[in-house]
Amino acid sequence: MPNRSYILTENIDSIGSDQFSEKNKGASYHLRQGGSHTFVYTTENFIGTIGLQGTLESYPGESDWVDILDTEFLSSNIDSSISHSGNFVGNFVWIRAKYTISSGEILQIRYNY
Repeated sequence: MPNRSYILTENIDSIGSDQFSEKNKGASYHLRQGGSHTFVYTTENFIGTIGLQGTLESYPGESDWVDILDTEFLSSNIDSSISHSGNFVGNFVWIRAKYTISSGEILQIRYNY
């Protein structure tokens, strides 16, 4: 099966705490083995935090989501455009972004597996 690439959110500039993207399919949704994912956050003049959450539930409620380790990005540098990327392993059925924006914009949050 070829790699799948998803955009969780684009062009977000609404200031606020603990905002979430829509859920999107993770590796376990397609019963893929290994669960290796790559992510990239692209921001502009951004102050805030971005991270990913995952769940093993097919029909998750708000209490079914967990923060995925090593995906958090904290930015306090308003004067630049930044792309931050990394990897994580997990057989999550669904993945979503969790973010707080104090200033600036999230241009895109993308992941693939």
